[in-house]
Amino acid sequence: MNKEQLSSSPERKEGEIISQLSSVVILRDGRLAFIGWTASGTPVVVRNETQLSPEMKQSFAAYNKARLKLRKITSGSIDAYNYYYTGTTFDYPENADDLVTLWVKNAKDEVENVLLSEQEALESIVEAKNCWQTVDPQDANDRQVSAHSMFTLFLPDNDDLYKKQAVLFKPEIKTEGNETPFTVFVCGILEKLLRMNAKRYSGAIESLQEYENTQSTANFYLKLRKLGLISFRNEELQSIAREAGLLRKLEKFGIIKINQGKQGEFTPEVKARLEKLTIAQLFQITETMLEVF
Repeated sequence: MNKEQLSSSPERKEGEIISQLSSVVILRDGRLAFIGWTASGTPVVVRNETQLSPEMKQSFAAYNKARLKLRKITSGSIDAYNYYYTGTTFDYPENADDLVTLWVKNAKDEVENVLLSEQEALESIVEAKNCWQTVDPQDANDRQVSAHSMFTLFLPDNDDLYKKQAVLFKPEIKTEGNETPFTVFVCGILEKLLRMNAKRYSGAIESLQEYENTQSTANFYLKLRKLGLISFRNEELQSIAREAGLLRKLEKFGIIKINQGKQGEFTPEVKARLEKLTIAQLFQITETMLEVF
């Protein structure tokens, strides 16, 4: 990653309190880094659990009680930024990485931009699967509480190998996760890269044609099971799905149309089609795209 005037976040004050967590990670020296927002929405990184609000202390305790694993970061420090929008993409020859521009806001609410290579963008999205899980303390008296996912993008810093840049996606509703804004970001990145590199990605998976009829076959089997004519485990369907290649996934989701003997052609509403997918499906597509590198 190359940076354009990406400044370090200002030194953290001891009095800063995180009122909403985006992630908690383990740094290379074994210390914890708590990443999130103050009550005013400022992105911050603190080192001490005492700098969490009572609600976030409870959320952190619940995470540990559930024995969920914390993400490990191979860096000694982290700076936090709020995601702003995805900017220009730079299309280079096929043997080179394209570049994606991200615009972020630092702790001073100043807009800065980050240049990511195509591979870095895909890798950071895939790594974001290991996300923070939070619960709303106000739901503590409910009989069953579902955890909400909080996705954070960790970007490399080529100017400082011991530092990571954490890009945060603010939830639309404070008591919910940030899956919606993160999904919008992922859709935008994939749409840009797929349009610029349709040949690269489809050519890399031409041999994976066996998935052509997987979805229709699975649906047929499901109908037979519903009628009580056959029985099988859901794991068997999942095993079939894992054999899918990117080309057939994209066709299945209506993003491209496959003509016999021809390359896939993207439908005009690529982004709209992507936005209908679940975050799990988007991760699947991203992982398969990353396999070409």
